[in-house]
Amino acid sequence: MLSNDFIVVYIQSSFLLSSVGYSWSDDAERRRADIRQCYDEVNAQYRIDASKVIVTGFSGGALAAIDAAMNDIIPVRGFIALSPDKPEDFSKEMCEEANKRGVRGVLMEGELAGCDPGLDEMKTVFNQTGLPYQAYVNEGIGHWYPDDLQIKVGKALSFILND
Repeated sequence: MLSNDFIVVYIQSSFLLSSVGYSWSDDAERRRADIRQCYDEVNAQYRIDASKVIVTGFSGGALAAIDAAMNDIIPVRGFIALSPDKPEDFSKEMCEEANKRGVRGVLMEGELAGCDPGLDEMKTVFNQTGLPYQAYVNEGIGHWYPDDLQIKVGKALSFILND
C-alpha cells in the first residue's frame, strides 16, 4: 500500500473485551468516536485525499468498517470487509445515502463459515439500492484470512477506486 501512495493506519478499538483482546462491535457510539478521532489525528498530520479513503477490517473490524462507511463517520470512497457481521442499525435508507456519496464495497467471506443471514441481507439491500459492491468467497477457509489476501485486496482497491 505504501508503494501506491497510501497512508496505512491500523487502529485498535478502545473497548477492552478481555485481558487478551479488544472489540469493535459492542458499543457503536464509542466505535464511531474512536474511528473519527483517529481520522482527525491523521488528517492533522498528513494531507488526506478524502476521495481515496478506504476502511477495512476483519470480523468485528469489518463491521466497524461497514458502519463507518454507511453512517458517514469519516469521508470514505469504500470499504473492504473480511468476515463481517451486519451493523446493528444497517438499513436500506443508510445504503441509499451511501450510494449517493459514491461509496463502493467489497465483502469477503469464508466458504466454510456457513450461511450468514446478516451478510445475505446486506447483499440484498446493496442490490436493491444499486450500491456497487463485489463479494468474494474465500475457498477452503471459514472465519479467517485467505492465503491470497494481498491479491484480493489489490483487486478490491481497483474496484473501489474504479481503476
